[in-house]
Amino acid sequence: MFAKLKISKRHVAKSLSWRFIGSLDTLLFAWLITGSFSEGLNVSLVTTFTKLVWYYLHEQAWFKSNVSDSNKRHMIKTFSWRLVGSLDTIIFGWIITGNPFVGIKIGLFETISKMLLYFGHEKLWYKINFGLDQRIKTKRLAKQNQQNNKALMSLHTAKQDYKTTKLQREQLHGHKAYLLWFTGLSGSGKSTLANLVEIALAPARNLYLYLRWR
Repeated sequence: MFAKLKISKRHVAKSLSWRFIGSLDTLLFAWLITGSFSEGLNVSLVTTFTKLVWYYLHEQAWFKSNVSDSNKRHMIKTFSWRLVGSLDTIIFGWIITGNPFVGIKIGLFETISKMLLYFGHEKLWYKINFGLDQRIKTKRLAKQNQQNNKALMSLHTAKQDYKTTKLQREQLHGHKAYLLWFTGLSGSGKSTLANLVEIALAPARNLYLYLRWR
């Protein structure tokens, strides 16, 4: 059983980094609500160990999910983890202080702060490739390059307005206007194929064709 258990160093590192942030947040609110630093420290220390386990399992489950949109993924993960984390804080806050209302207060107050902290933590780790195999690194880099290329195209591409409209051209030539893109490497036969299309279409259908290539 233990031989089949695969430990992810990425998930371990994420668990430790988040637990450090989360424990400080829990300590602060538990101290303020109970008025006792020792009780606040006890709640923080106990939940540190329990939440390390929960967080690691939560990461393993989400790593297998099919949610590809990063913002949507981070938002849903934020809510799902906060549900688990807040229940853990409420239960152990109740046990340690002996007052269920104190546990609920700590859990509710830290819910808002930890959702903001967790979302930022997820956004940061999504940009870090530590612990990812080469296949996933390549996939993420390709997606990032694609997004960067789209951003560059939007910056350097401008719409040109012509005095002759598309509708006017269609009425002039007597047929609908269409655009065909031929893409490929240099020397792959784009121009040859475009010329063959022109030869095939123009005489048979009396079409007006304009060829342009780079």
